[in-house]
Amino acid sequence: MKKILQKTFTLLILLIGLFLFFKGFTFSIEVGTKSAYIFLLILKWLLLIVGIAITVSSLIFLFFTINVERFISRKKKILHNIFILFSTFIILFIFLEIGLHVFDYFSSSKTSAYIQPDLVLHHSFIPEASARFINPEWNVAYDINSLGLRDYQYPLKKPENTARILMLGDSFIEGYGVELHQSVSKLLEVKLNNDIPQRYEVISTGVSSYSPLLEYLYLKNNGVTFQPDVVILNLDILDIENDLAYENNAVYDSNGEITAIPGVRGEKSIIQSGAIGLISSSKIIQRLKNIFDSIMFYKLPHLFDKKLNHAITSKSLLIDPYLVSRDDNLTLYENDIKRTEKYIQKIAQLCKENNIRFILHIFPRPHQVNGLEWQSRTLNGFDIGTTYSTEILTIFEQFALQEDIEVIDSLDYFRENSNPPKNKLFFEHDYHWNEHGHETAATALYNYLTKKAPEKYAAQEKERYKNLNNELNNYEE
Repeated sequence: MKKILQKTFTLLILLIGLFLFFKGFTFSIEVGTKSAYIFLLILKWLLLIVGIAITVSSLIFLFFTINVERFISRKKKILHNIFILFSTFIILFIFLEIGLHVFDYFSSSKTSAYIQPDLVLHHSFIPEASARFINPEWNVAYDINSLGLRDYQYPLKKPENTARILMLGDSFIEGYGVELHQSVSKLLEVKLNNDIPQRYEVISTGVSSYSPLLEYLYLKNNGVTFQPDVVILNLDILDIENDLAYENNAVYDSNGEITAIPGVRGEKSIIQSGAIGLISSSKIIQRLKNIFDSIMFYKLPHLFDKKLNHAITSKSLLIDPYLVSRDDNLTLYENDIKRTEKYIQKIAQLCKENNIRFILHIFPRPHQVNGLEWQSRTLNGFDIGTTYSTEILTIFEQFALQEDIEVIDSLDYFRENSNPPKNKLFFEHDYHWNEHGHETAATALYNYLTKKAPEKYAAQEKERYKNLNNELNNYEE
């Protein structure tokens, strides 16, 4: 009986070894960022090596067990110890995995403490959740109000003599990495109430990874109930990839209209899907990846040759969403850009139907501002010292003018106020606005809303609109 159990356990270990080897062998690496590429390459080889080691040791142990009389006891003892070592490793791995799952369940310093899957909006904030968002660059509080927004508590019914501005957007509008009072929405609210007698409420509905498709669904189902006087859609260039991904999982009604983007618990990335999904979902593997990313982002951002930046770049937006600011030929992504424009149009139309003023705010990513912001840009294939194309911003601005949509492009504000290393507007390693970036965005919006733009910005904007109109006229001819 003992030998049968021993052989059964050995066969189980053998299957685990074969499984790891198969996953490592079949895993295809296709990513657009250096850190993810290197981590997956290491993970691939670890899976292969560990899989081979477990498989070979299990096969040899089975052979020794069956043919023990052919070998001396010393060799059997050595192999037995090796097998016990691997078995102990696997058992400890399982117990550690269970422990980390329990720890994470009760932890308040993780996004799952305030983010939940959503049947309509893919994911959303958990109403009245409270947690801290911690990484090497920040330690900030996340307090979600009863309406599921990272904002102060506002009544649904608009108070008398109050003008409401509803901010649609992604993690930039959410205030990723800064305290709530430092976010663009709250800074804009303070600026407006300090200078204008009428009371203003600037309500932030920003959620990480939201894009015009989700923002349209939110405005349609929830946003209009706030009775906003103005809706500002803050457009991020990575929204193009998000719209593509969400539309692939959309639910349609009988008229062909999207009604929902059902979400699942947790965001699935390239590392968490396909053949590698089961392995990468491990809490231990996730911890190791976080350590690796921390070293790559915060300690050794320039460790690897720049040639790798370009060697790993894909032509798929789902793999490399930065392609719209990296690739010179944007005609490759014309359908993807038009998809996002379609949802901007839907938001504009919805606002028109509800007598709401609609404004499109287009803002740049750090590598489009200058060559010194965002020092960890090399991990995403961007060179230090190079300012990248803003053509995608121009395309959306032209679209807005063509559709008679109010538009503000804050590129000039960011370029004027960014002066690394003295005054940075983005985090050093993360690409989001720091408190100065939020101040810059709030100033741009405030100046546009109050028509108080300094002469240099007004002149730049006038010249840009003139050029854009000329381009549109030439195109129509």
